[in-house]
Amino acid sequence: VALEGKRVGVIGTGASAAQVITTLADVAGHTYVFQRTPVWAMPRNDQPTPSELRDSIAGDVGFTEKLRREEAERIDGELFPLLHDPVQNKEMTNAMLALIEREVPDDAGLRKQLTPDYPFWCKRVLYIDNYYATFTKPNVSLVADPGGVVEETSTGVRVASGTEYELDAIVYATGFDACTVSFPVTGRGGRTLAEHWGGDKLDRPRTLFGIHVSGFPNLHFMIGPQSINPVTNITLVSEDQSLYLAALLR
Repeated sequence: VALEGKRVGVIGTGASAAQVITTLADVAGHTYVFQRTPVWAMPRNDQPTPSELRDSIAGDVGFTEKLRREEAERIDGELFPLLHDPVQNKEMTNAMLALIEREVPDDAGLRKQLTPDYPFWCKRVLYIDNYYATFTKPNVSLVADPGGVVEETSTGVRVASGTEYELDAIVYATGFDACTVSFPVTGRGGRTLAEHWGGDKLDRPRTLFGIHVSGFPNLHFMIGPQSINPVTNITLVSEDQSLYLAALLR
């Protein structure tokens, strides 16, 4: 879809949305970002890959697997404990506030709209360059309506406050609903998963390893409740769970 010069609305500010927003700002005629909840977005600070590392990746069998495992162990051993360290969390929050002020130096109102009201690490942190600075571009508008988009109209969208925005295209970067039982699952004694977990919205999900559920012996989840956290490498968890389940089924 050609979006050059178009009025484009992006609904959402999660990981996918952030990548779309920073790219669209250089293409679309005007980008409207519809935000309900602001996010912490850290710069990636990517560096060129050293030639020695490229050579190892290309020629050393098993090197990338070893590298990934070492990084996962580092995250588990060093980074994960920091999630529960209030001092470090405060330091990170202050550093992020300083970043937002650097990237949005001339608009206190915009800075306030872009600043989360929850601690760092409380939700998934985004890693993207120049996220906050993108909103200072003249062709980017932040629509920070707490009620979000409530209706798609014939010409665009309407937000909870009643304001309508005319758009040529809409990007739905609204994520996914992981807490709704979309089909009936019945366990021992005729008890359904929704009943076991407190309703269709899974108010009280509880698992073993994010895989097993008591009372449902033939039900096995991949990336189920309690299996990941804000700094989890989902690829590694998926691989480990798949190996575990394959061994279990054998």
